[in-house]
Amino acid sequence: MSSVPLHISISEKLRHQIESGVYTPGEKLPSEHQMMTTFEVSRITVRQAIANLVNQGLIQTQQGKGAFVTPQKKWPTL
Repeated sequence: MSSVPLHISISEKLRHQIESGVYTPGEKLPSEHQMMTTFEVSRITVRQAIANLVNQGLIQTQQGKGAFVTPQKKWPTL
């Protein structure tokens, strides 16, 4: 059994998917219910994982619409 909390593990999996291009900027993530089924966890665990990604600035949520990948910041070239 892993010592990492489930919500951290899920948010890291989603973060990896975002960073590797599985989910692109502006794209909607699966619904809470879909994530509950995929990861076999409770809704509160999914919500904690989503909150982690929101706090990291990777996604933003819109009430009644879902969670979306935020546009990546473009750094100025020197």
